[in-house]
Amino acid sequence: MTFAEWTGGSRQVTEHALPVADELSDAVTRLGLLDAAQFKRLWWIALNSDLVDIHEDELTAGIGPARALLDQGSDEDALKVWSDIAHALTTVDADGTDLDPRLVVILRLFSHREAMRVDEPQEILAHLEQAGLIKRSGPMASLTATER
Repeated sequence: MTFAEWTGGSRQVTEHALPVADELSDAVTRLGLLDAAQFKRLWWIALNSDLVDIHEDELTAGIGPARALLDQGSDEDALKVWSDIAHALTTVDADGTDLDPRLVVILRLFSHREAMRVDEPQEILAHLEQAGLIKRSGPMASLTATER
Protein backbone atom coordinates (compact mmCIF):
# COMPACT_ATOMS: atom_id res chain seq x y z
CA MET A 1 0.00 0.00 0.00
CA THR A 2 1.27 3.48 -0.85
CA PHE A 3 0.98 6.60 1.29
CA ALA A 4 -1.53 8.09 -1.19
CA GLU A 5 -3.63 4.92 -1.17
CA TRP A 6 -3.73 4.99 2.62
CA THR A 7 -4.72 8.65 2.70
CA GLY A 8 -7.49 7.95 0.18
CA GLY A 9 -10.47 10.27 0.08
CA SER A 10 -10.59 11.22 3.73
CA ARG A 11 -8.84 10.57 7.06
CA GLN A 12 -9.75 12.10 10.40
CA VAL A 13 -7.16 14.50 11.83
CA THR A 14 -6.67 16.38 15.08
CA GLU A 15 -6.65 20.16 15.43
CA HIS A 16 -2.85 19.85 15.00
CA ALA A 17 -3.31 18.35 11.51
CA LEU A 18 -2.10 14.87 12.51
CA PRO A 19 -4.24 11.76 12.01
CA VAL A 20 -6.22 10.76 15.09
CA ALA A 21 -4.63 7.97 17.19
CA ASP A 22 -6.52 5.08 15.55
CA GLU A 23 -5.75 6.37 12.05
CA LEU A 24 -2.09 6.91 12.90
CA SER A 25 -1.75 3.40 14.31
CA ASP A 26 -3.48 1.97 11.23
CA ALA A 27 -1.11 3.87 8.94
CA VAL A 28 2.02 2.62 10.72
CA THR A 29 0.79 -0.98 10.42
CA ARG A 30 -0.59 -0.88 6.87
CA LEU A 31 2.35 1.07 5.45
CA GLY A 32 4.91 -1.16 7.18
CA LEU A 33 6.61 1.72 8.98
CA LEU A 34 8.86 1.43 12.02
CA ASP A 35 6.87 3.69 14.33
CA ALA A 36 4.67 6.75 14.65
CA ALA A 37 7.68 9.08 14.43
CA GLN A 38 8.52 7.77 10.96
CA PHE A 39 4.91 8.24 9.88
CA LYS A 40 4.81 11.80 11.26
CA ARG A 41 7.94 12.75 9.32
CA LEU A 42 6.43 11.43 6.08
CA TRP A 43 3.11 13.10 6.91
CA TRP A 44 4.68 16.55 7.37
CA ILE A 45 6.64 16.17 4.12
CA ALA A 46 3.42 15.22 2.32
CA LEU A 47 1.58 18.20 3.85
CA ASN A 48 4.37 20.65 3.06
CA SER A 49 4.55 19.53 -0.56
CA ASP A 50 0.73 19.48 -1.08
CA LEU A 51 0.57 15.71 -1.56
CA VAL A 52 -1.87 15.69 1.36
CA ASP A 53 -4.43 18.43 1.94
CA ILE A 54 -6.11 19.28 5.26
CA HIS A 55 -9.78 20.29 5.28
CA GLU A 56 -9.79 22.32 8.50
CA ASP A 57 -13.57 22.83 8.62
CA GLU A 58 -14.14 19.05 8.74
CA LEU A 59 -10.87 18.05 10.49
CA THR A 60 -10.10 15.61 7.69
CA ALA A 61 -7.20 15.04 5.32
CA GLY A 62 -7.25 13.80 1.77
CA ILE A 63 -5.07 13.55 -1.28
CA GLY A 64 -3.71 16.98 -2.16
CA PRO A 65 -3.48 18.75 -5.52
CA ALA A 66 0.19 17.84 -6.05
CA ARG A 67 -0.72 14.16 -6.44
CA ALA A 68 -2.84 14.93 -9.52
CA LEU A 69 0.02 16.96 -10.98
CA LEU A 70 2.33 13.94 -10.63
CA ASP A 71 -0.23 11.65 -12.27
CA GLN A 72 -1.62 13.90 -14.99
CA GLY A 73 0.39 17.12 -15.13
CA SER A 74 3.10 18.26 -17.50
CA ASP A 75 6.79 17.54 -17.02
CA GLU A 76 7.16 21.04 -15.56
CA ASP A 77 4.34 20.31 -13.09
CA ALA A 78 6.03 17.08 -12.01
CA LEU A 79 9.38 18.88 -11.62
CA LYS A 80 7.74 21.48 -9.39
CA VAL A 81 6.15 18.80 -7.20
CA TRP A 82 9.45 16.92 -6.84
CA SER A 83 11.19 20.21 -6.11
CA ASP A 84 8.63 20.93 -3.39
CA ILE A 85 9.25 17.48 -1.93
CA ALA A 86 13.03 18.11 -1.97
CA HIS A 87 12.45 21.46 -0.28
CA ALA A 88 10.20 19.83 2.35
CA LEU A 89 12.86 17.20 3.02
CA THR A 90 15.34 19.90 3.92
CA THR A 91 12.99 21.99 6.06
CA VAL A 92 10.70 19.56 7.91
CA ASP A 93 13.41 18.04 10.09
CA ALA A 94 14.78 21.12 11.84
CA ASP A 95 17.59 19.33 13.64
CA GLY A 96 18.72 17.49 10.51
CA THR A 97 19.21 14.18 12.28
CA ASP A 98 17.52 12.06 9.63
CA LEU A 99 19.35 13.30 6.55
CA ASP A 100 22.99 13.06 5.65
CA PRO A 101 24.25 16.68 5.64
CA ARG A 102 25.67 16.15 2.15
CA LEU A 103 22.24 15.18 0.89
CA VAL A 104 20.67 18.28 2.45
CA VAL A 105 23.12 20.53 0.59
CA ILE A 106 22.53 18.69 -2.68
CA LEU A 107 18.75 18.91 -2.28
CA ARG A 108 18.96 22.61 -1.48
CA LEU A 109 21.27 23.19 -4.41
CA PHE A 110 18.80 21.65 -6.85
CA SER A 111 15.40 22.32 -5.29
CA HIS A 112 13.24 24.46 -7.53
CA ARG A 113 13.21 27.52 -5.26
CA GLU A 114 16.99 27.73 -5.06
CA ALA A 115 17.98 26.12 -8.35
CA MET A 116 21.22 27.22 -9.97
CA ARG A 117 21.06 27.47 -13.72
CA VAL A 118 23.78 25.28 -15.22
CA ASP A 119 24.00 23.92 -18.73
CA GLU A 120 26.75 21.35 -18.33
CA PRO A 121 27.04 18.42 -15.92
CA GLN A 122 30.67 19.45 -15.35
CA GLU A 123 29.44 22.73 -13.84
CA ILE A 124 27.25 20.81 -11.41
CA LEU A 125 30.15 18.56 -10.42
CA ALA A 126 32.39 21.59 -9.94
CA HIS A 127 29.83 23.18 -7.58
CA LEU A 128 29.51 19.97 -5.58
CA GLU A 129 33.28 19.56 -5.38
CA GLN A 130 33.73 23.19 -4.34
CA ALA A 131 31.17 22.64 -1.56
CA GLY A 132 33.21 19.65 -0.36
CA LEU A 133 30.44 17.17 -1.11
CA ILE A 134 32.21 15.07 -3.71
CA LYS A 135 35.74 14.19 -4.68
CA ARG A 136 36.50 13.78 -8.37
CA SER A 137 39.12 11.53 -9.85
CA GLY A 138 39.10 11.59 -13.64
CA PRO A 139 35.63 10.70 -14.88
CA MET A 140 34.60 9.29 -11.47
CA ALA A 141 33.07 11.15 -8.53
CA SER A 142 32.40 9.91 -5.02
CA LEU A 143 30.76 11.41 -1.95
CA THR A 144 33.23 12.72 0.59
CA ALA A 145 33.28 11.33 4.10
CA THR A 146 31.25 13.14 6.70
CA GLU A 147 31.20 12.97 10.48
CA ARG A 148 27.89 11.85 11.99
